[in-house]
Amino acid sequence: MNGTYNIEDIVILASMKGNIELIINGYFNVSTDGIYTFALLSDDGSTLKVDDDGTTTDRIPRVR
Repeated sequence: MNGTYNIEDIVILASMKGNIELIINGYFNVSTDGIYTFALLSDDGSTLKVDDDGTTTDRIPRVR
């Protein structure tokens, strides 16, 4: 699996009213050291969380 993956079609029924939450879980297998870019596009309050197995010691939090 290489490349960019986009979720193009999410159907939310018209009968759904109020706030809606969508959680998407997945994984990213780092096979090569390097700098990786993760992005989230949204028009209102979204959060992108990237976690690891707890062995990483050189974390640098950034928001762009």
